[in-house]
Amino acid sequence: VDSISRLSGVVVYNQCGFKEWGYRSIFVATTLAYIIINFCNVLYCLRWNIKYFHIPDGVFVMAVRAFDGLIGQLNLMPSILLVSRLCPKGRRATVYSILAANVALGAAI
Repeated sequence: VDSISRLSGVVVYNQCGFKEWGYRSIFVATTLAYIIINFCNVLYCLRWNIKYFHIPDGVFVMAVRAFDGLIGQLNLMPSILLVSRLCPKGRRATVYSILAANVALGAAI
């Protein structure tokens, strides 16, 4: 689910007009979206997904995880674009792989 949602984050960024947004606007919007998605974890712990929304646990967790990956990719895209503009030509793949490794390390910790 995570890989598909992150890939869809790239598609949403390219197709839905996020290219015209400023970097700060994207960071603010994705941070607010993260707050909402993380509040869904509280709803899950309180079991409100079943009590009020009648959504089974598996479906609820998968949907929250999918939106988390999508928002995470939307949040990461401006950083990738800024780094690609700053690094010299011929080094972009190396810098991107270092950035991706740092993101993976941060997610693992």
